[in-house]
Amino acid sequence: MNWHAAKNYIKGVGESGIIPTAAAIANAVEDALAPWGVEVDEVPLTGARVLALLRATGKRGRGR
Repeated sequence: MNWHAAKNYIKGVGESGIIPTAAAIANAVEDALAPWGVEVDEVPLTGARVLALLRATGKRGRGR
């Protein structure tokens, strides 16, 4: 078997396991922030992005 053919055959095999992970994390964050009305519409999520989503709702958290 040609090395290049084998390399191209398996390329991307590891990537398929990562794709649903980002969506699962986004859904978990959205569920956790549902009381604030946050809707996650794109990934990747960063701390700054989550904070921006919270600020965009205009709602305040407990104790503030």
